Amino acid sequence: MDWAYGGLASGIGILLLASAFFSGSETAVMAVNRYRLQYRARSKSDQAARTLYKLLAKPQKLLGMVLIGNTFMNMLMASLSTWLTIELLGESFVMLQTILLTLLVLVFAEVMPKTIAAHFADSLAYRVSWVLAMLLWLFYPLVWLVNLVTDNLLSLFGLRLESPLAAKLSKDELRGLIHAKRLKPRKSGEDDFQHMLVGVLDLDSMTVNDVMIPRQEIKGVNLQADIRQINAVIMQSNSMHLIVYDGEVNNIQGMLHVHDVLRLMQDCRLTAEAIAKILVKPHFVPEGTRLNKQLENFKAQQYSTALVVDEYGEVCGAVKIEDIIEEIIGEFSMHSQITLGSVRPNKDGSYGLSGQLAVRDVNRILGFELPEDGPNTIGGLVLEHLECLPSGCLGLEIEGYRIEVLEVTGKVVQKVKIYPLGDTV
Repeated sequence: MDWAYGGLASGIGILLLASAFFSGSETAVMAVNRYRLQYRARSKSDQAARTLYKLLAKPQKLLGMVLIGNTFMNMLMASLSTWLTIELLGESFVMLQTILLTLLVLVFAEVMPKTIAAHFADSLAYRVSWVLAMLLWLFYPLVWLVNLVTDNLLSLFGLRLESPLAAKLSKDELRGLIHAKRLKPRKSGEDDFQHMLVGVLDLDSMTVNDVMIPRQEIKGVNLQADIRQINAVIMQSNSMHLIVYDGEVNNIQGMLHVHDVLRLMQDCRLTAEAIAKILVKPHFVPEGTRLNKQLENFKAQQYSTALVVDEYGEVCGAVKIEDIIEEIIGEFSMHSQITLGSVRPNKDGSYGLSGQLAVRDVNRILGFELPEDGPNTIGGLVLEHLECLPSGCLGLEIEGYRIEVLEVTGKVVQKVKIYPLGDTV
């Protein structure tokens, strides 16, 4: 008989391990990262993630199966241990056996496996998914019956169950997750990226008043000013569009594109009257407009500068698309360094440029279509097409644009002259 008692004791140990499996599996599966799971489940090659995703799509069935298995293991373990205690020690030791078994189950089948599962939820949940799926298939009739009774009882209280996969993060919760990530050790560049994520979330709570240029700091073209003052304002501008007013900022006349200004300067026709004829309609937005809404306006209506007005129609500031972008990604230096003074229009229709100007900025300012998929600067673009370092002044053609190299210092093209399409040297 000793072998029989030994077998029963071994069976109780196996039941204890099985109970620990069900307890740990329940914790791991319910604590798995839902958003990482949804991402992994989209991959057809990640079968474990797809299986786990299907299980969590109907959590009441999964929980029903896990709890049925856990409860059955615990009750069977209690019955066998009670019978074994009576046979070996007598009925007087049943209470002591109950206390000891309770401690064993509490420590080894509940607290320990659930603690481990909570710390390694993601890795454990994917590993046990196929076992849980198989058990759910084996005991489906019993699970279906238990869930039927449970759902009917819950419906009496007006409760409806929803899959945890349907839960969505609020903006505050998402912001909290990003801030929690920022508290951990970071690699180079991660902090800037997380700052941008927070910046995007903050757009909904910020208004144009938070980023606008105040009225007293608006630097626009005053049509009543001397032509030399007008020219100085234009040369110092770092925007693609200039605000034009007559006398004072409240008397807005329109917006002036830098490309049109350069044409007037080439033809020596830069006067207040000539500027007034080429103005485009300005855009106004009420103060208090949300930044995300204004960003949508910039995109939908294809403009980059808006004037902020109060309830009485008085101009109280100006907001540019660059201001909103800087609120998200932080200040970028090139935005404040590039001015119209970097582009010198000549009487023959050409433009004198610094070789360090970005190709994209030249295209934006002059309306050119130079290739942007290669070097970033005009000087780099010239060197790429020449495939050598020029020893002096020379000319070349890139995408139909005639370019003259005017100055080379060391290995850097410092100054160039460029002609619009159709013009000749």
